[in-house]
Amino acid sequence: MNDNLLGFLKARPRAVGEAFRTNPRHQSRRRALVSWQQGRESRTVKARLIDISRMGVALTASTPPPSSAVVCIRLVGSTPTPWIEGDVVGIEPTDGTYRIRIKFREPCPTIMIKSAVLAPQTSEEKTASSADAKQP
Repeated sequence: MNDNLLGFLKARPRAVGEAFRTNPRHQSRRRALVSWQQGRESRTVKARLIDISRMGVALTASTPPPSSAVVCIRLVGSTPTPWIEGDVVGIEPTDGTYRIRIKFREPCPTIMIKSAVLAPQTSEEKTASSADAKQP
């Protein structure tokens, strides 16, 4: 027991947050669609990315999917991406919208990350980004 305690006390603190991530998040304001099954009906809502990584995405939408739902996500715009499946891991209400956290079932394809992070913003996305920056 003393060896375990001594080992714990000698251990260096581990990094937390972004420094600890093996799959770093990349900020993005790209438009997206989120789709899920609700009973026998299929629901699809417009959303906007907050950030994306190989293993998941955070986005905002005016209507959230059910918690723990299986969802499909795609980016929209001049070149839409393929649909990607994921599981809802968290929903938080924020200023009349919802922040939705989704874990992908498979690592996110490079084409989707490139489109989210590197593709030029449309004029609508630039307007939304500048409006967000002006809010206190």
